[in-house]
Amino acid sequence: MIALSLWEASDVLGITSETIRRWIRKGKLQAFKLPGRAGWRIPVTEIERIGVPPEIALQLAEMAQMESRRRRLGKGASPRERFSGSSGRKKALSFLRSGG
Repeated sequence: MIALSLWEASDVLGITSETIRRWIRKGKLQAFKLPGRAGWRIPVTEIERIGVPPEIALQLAEMAQMESRRRRLGKGASPRERFSGSSGRKKALSFLRSGG
Protein backbone atom coordinates (compact mmCIF):
# COMPACT_ATOMS: atom_id res chain seq x y z
CA MET A 1 0.00 0.00 0.00
CA ILE A 2 1.33 3.41 -0.96
CA ALA A 3 0.82 6.01 1.76
CA LEU A 4 1.71 9.68 1.71
CA SER A 5 2.98 11.94 4.46
CA LEU A 6 0.92 15.00 5.36
CA TRP A 7 3.25 17.18 3.30
CA GLU A 8 3.03 14.88 0.26
CA ALA A 9 -0.76 14.63 0.50
CA SER A 10 -1.04 18.41 0.82
CA ASP A 11 1.04 18.77 -2.36
CA VAL A 12 -1.14 16.26 -4.23
CA LEU A 13 -4.40 17.90 -3.13
CA GLY A 14 -3.15 21.48 -3.24
CA ILE A 15 -4.13 22.27 0.35
CA THR A 16 -2.20 22.90 3.56
CA SER A 17 -1.08 20.12 5.86
CA GLU A 18 -3.10 21.77 8.64
CA THR A 19 -6.28 21.36 6.54
CA ILE A 20 -5.45 17.67 6.13
CA ARG A 21 -4.94 17.32 9.90
CA ARG A 22 -8.34 18.97 10.46
CA TRP A 23 -10.02 16.60 7.95
CA ILE A 24 -8.41 13.61 9.73
CA ARG A 25 -9.70 14.83 13.12
CA LYS A 26 -13.20 15.32 11.67
CA GLY A 27 -13.15 11.88 10.03
CA LYS A 28 -13.40 13.24 6.48
CA LEU A 29 -10.07 11.64 5.58
CA GLN A 30 -8.80 8.30 6.87
CA ALA A 31 -5.15 8.10 7.92
CA PHE A 32 -2.92 6.17 10.26
CA LYS A 33 -0.27 7.36 12.68
CA LEU A 34 3.20 5.87 12.57
CA PRO A 35 4.93 5.10 15.86
CA GLY A 36 7.32 7.67 17.26
CA ARG A 37 7.79 11.01 15.56
CA ALA A 38 7.16 9.83 11.98
CA GLY A 39 3.67 11.34 11.88
CA TRP A 40 0.55 10.61 9.86
CA ARG A 41 0.27 8.68 6.60
CA ILE A 42 -2.64 8.94 4.16
CA PRO A 43 -3.21 5.91 1.91
CA VAL A 44 -3.43 6.68 -1.81
CA THR A 45 -6.79 4.86 -1.75
CA GLU A 46 -8.10 7.78 0.35
CA ILE A 47 -6.92 10.25 -2.28
CA GLU A 48 -8.77 8.13 -4.86
CA ARG A 49 -11.88 7.92 -2.64
CA ILE A 50 -12.29 11.69 -2.55
CA GLY A 51 -12.47 11.91 -6.31
CA VAL A 52 -8.97 11.95 -7.78
CA PRO A 53 -8.84 9.28 -10.53
CA PRO A 54 -6.64 6.30 -9.48
CA GLU A 55 -4.03 6.72 -12.23
CA ILE A 56 -3.66 10.43 -11.47
CA ALA A 57 -3.53 9.79 -7.70
CA LEU A 58 -0.72 7.24 -8.10
CA GLN A 59 1.25 9.43 -10.48
CA LEU A 60 0.90 12.48 -8.22
CA ALA A 61 1.80 10.39 -5.17
CA GLU A 62 5.00 9.16 -6.82
CA MET A 63 5.90 12.71 -7.85
CA ALA A 64 5.25 14.04 -4.34
CA GLN A 65 7.39 11.30 -2.81
CA MET A 66 10.21 12.03 -5.27
CA GLU A 67 10.08 15.73 -4.47
CA SER A 68 9.96 14.96 -0.74
CA ARG A 69 13.11 12.83 -1.04
CA ARG A 70 14.84 15.57 -3.03
CA ARG A 71 14.01 18.15 -0.35
CA ARG A 72 15.34 15.90 2.41
CA LEU A 73 18.58 15.60 0.42
CA GLY A 74 18.71 19.39 0.03
CA LYS A 75 17.97 19.45 -3.68
CA GLY A 76 15.18 21.56 -5.08
CA ALA A 77 12.84 20.13 -7.66
CA SER A 78 13.52 21.00 -11.25
CA PRO A 79 10.78 22.92 -13.08
CA ARG A 80 9.98 19.73 -14.99
CA GLU A 81 9.38 17.76 -11.79
CA ARG A 82 7.31 20.46 -10.14
CA PHE A 83 3.57 20.16 -10.36
CA SER A 84 0.99 22.63 -9.24
CA GLY A 85 -2.36 21.13 -10.04
CA SER A 86 -4.38 18.19 -11.16
CA SER A 87 -7.79 17.74 -12.66
CA GLY A 88 -8.86 15.91 -9.52
CA ARG A 89 -8.02 18.65 -7.03
CA LYS A 90 -11.17 20.74 -7.38
CA LYS A 91 -13.32 17.63 -7.24
CA ALA A 92 -11.51 16.39 -4.14
CA LEU A 93 -11.80 19.70 -2.33
CA SER A 94 -15.50 20.14 -3.06
CA PHE A 95 -16.16 16.55 -1.94
CA LEU A 96 -14.41 17.04 1.40
CA ARG A 97 -15.84 20.50 2.05
CA SER A 98 -19.35 19.24 1.40
CA GLY A 99 -18.96 16.76 4.24
CA GLY A 100 -17.72 13.80 2.16
